[in-house]
Amino acid sequence: MALLKGRIERTSSETKKHSHYANLFIVHKDGRVEQASPVRERRVRGLYKKGDAKEVLVEVPAVPGTETVAVQVFFTRNLRKRVSGEILVYDGEGRLVLKCVYRKLKVRRSKGDRKYSWAVQKVLDFLRVPVKRYNLNTGTP
Repeated sequence: MALLKGRIERTSSETKKHSHYANLFIVHKDGRVEQASPVRERRVRGLYKKGDAKEVLVEVPAVPGTETVAVQVFFTRNLRKRVSGEILVYDGEGRLVLKCVYRKLKVRRSKGDRKYSWAVQKVLDFLRVPVKRYNLNTGTP
């Protein structure tokens, strides 16, 4: 069981032209996705002015025999309603095992082991984020 520091945020610019969303999820190998419940949290300044942001400490359960991972997502929507983002996958010991980027409806692996891509797909399905293509052959292992 590892403690992982993350960020939960939903902010927007004062003119509502830009917005930022960040959240932390616990994903089980059987397909269950649940929003991480923080052990400790503190308010921090968000990327944009309106909205709220918290820095949280979350317990990632490390149960032997089951693969449970934590997934941190960051999405930013710009003036033209185009969404770009970053998806980080942490294992049960709190190590970063996969980093992906989301741009132009495509998910591309930047760094890490592609065997954890199932967690990225489960979280994006849970959030109903439209994905046209997954490119997991890029990046560094």
